Amino acid sequence: MPDKHQLQCMEIWGGNHFAESCINLGGLDAWVYSRPYGGAKDGGDVHYLSSCATGRITRLLVADVSGHGEDVADTALALRQLMRRYVNFISQTRFLKSLNQQFLNKSRQGRFATAVALSYFAPVNELRLCNAGHPHPLIFRKRTGQWELVQQDSSAEKEMSNIPLGVTGDVSYSEIHLRLNKDDMMLCYTDSLIEARLPDGSMLGESGLCALLNSFTNLQKQNLIAVLLESISAQSPSGLTHDDITALLISPNNNDYKTPLHKKLVAPLVFAGNVLRSFKTGNTTIPWPELTLQNIGGAMLDKLNRSKKGS
Repeated sequence: MPDKHQLQCMEIWGGNHFAESCINLGGLDAWVYSRPYGGAKDGGDVHYLSSCATGRITRLLVADVSGHGEDVADTALALRQLMRRYVNFISQTRFLKSLNQQFLNKSRQGRFATAVALSYFAPVNELRLCNAGHPHPLIFRKRTGQWELVQQDSSAEKEMSNIPLGVTGDVSYSEIHLRLNKDDMMLCYTDSLIEARLPDGSMLGESGLCALLNSFTNLQKQNLIAVLLESISAQSPSGLTHDDITALLISPNNNDYKTPLHKKLVAPLVFAGNVLRSFKTGNTTIPWPELTLQNIGGAMLDKLNRSKKGS
């Protein structure tokens, strides 16, 4: 059974270790499964989840970093620090730019990564997605009962955009904005799932993974990842043993989210406490808030959460 965890405000959860957990966040439920290659303690897949000072902003990251185990430990720590720095930001474009710069600084070590970053803003049920050369997430719409790939509009694609982290500094990362309704789901994963070999020698691929998900009926969210991995292993002669495995499933748990009064009152204290600890420990990654009306004003007045300013 997955471990259960209630994510607290300003908490960063995750890493590059084994995990099988159900996480409850503000307006969102998440299920994480991550297994390093060969039963190692740590792997090259990194997963993180964070919640802002008021619980309105949830950020999720799945990254596939070159290397394995202890080689990735310092990178995982750096990613955690960046998650903390931008924990109170609604937009995540600066976060992606900083991630890219982090990997550029390590380019001489041959370090690069693919990643998908998600930011869920609970008051308006909006999910913002950035993809840095990572396998395409899949979304399930309750109204249609179907899974489909989440891809950037081809007309909006630009040269040198959305490529893996650490390749070049001349890159931009676009955001896809999606509305998630109750019982909709999104699945993010690393490439081990789509690189699974079928009996004819071909790879499962993104379309094959999508078709496999659409073959499931009446499957409970909490069992989806386990059933999916079992089904892929059953189809693949070599199973899922050749690489790290990570899968992250998210689904809204409330389509009428309002920041509880106690969080509004406590949020300034939580923020101040984190800033003071940063100065006390010499930590330079201070979690300053994004200075927009929607972010700052919305922390106290719910109607400002629906403002388009700062989106």
